[in-house]
Amino acid sequence: MDRITLKGMRMFGFHGVYPCERELGRHFEIDAELFLPLEEAGNTDDLLQTVNYAEVFEFIKSEFNKETYSLIETAAVRLARAVISRFPVTRVIIRVRKQNPPLSGYMDYAEVQVERSRQ
Repeated sequence: MDRITLKGMRMFGFHGVYPCERELGRHFEIDAELFLPLEEAGNTDDLLQTVNYAEVFEFIKSEFNKETYSLIETAAVRLARAVISRFPVTRVIIRVRKQNPPLSGYMDYAEVQVERSRQ
């Protein structure tokens, strides 16, 4: 299956279990893999035959900050559901990364990946 990938979308959000995360906010990264047939778009060079990834980016940004979540798992699941509902894709993979999570040591990020398919 053909795929469009949006990699490393950077968002600032107030998600997390700890009060400091919800008060100060932090940086997150989101990836989205959108599965859909791209043959017609490739043949016609017509944006209407594909998914406009600028629209997907704006949609994900809006959805990500619509609510505050304790878990990045919740953010990933809700984003996947929203994307599959809004865009003509057959399957979506969403990855949400929390940069520098508040731990007693150093870690680049914690990441959650979810995959949803159209029923």
